[in-house]
Amino acid sequence: MHAVAAIDPDRAERIANSITDEPKKAEALSSIAQALTTTDPDRAARLLAEAESIANSIIIETVKASALASIVRVLVARFS
Repeated sequence: MHAVAAIDPDRAERIANSITDEPKKAEALSSIAQALTTTDPDRAARLLAEAESIANSIIIETVKASALASIVRVLVARFS
């Protein structure tokens, strides 16, 4: 998803939003956000917020933790 986002972020976001598996959707949105952190930081922040909301709605704690960890990795990379 990261590679598609770098070339066509609109398409990448459409694809991510079509994913019905919530953990995978959160990870895809995080990946897109990572690709956009330098070129479109506002959009990246919106995508991370959306990913976080999705991740927090996941009931299975280990799956939720994994989805949240993908968001944290993007944030750490963004601010390091």
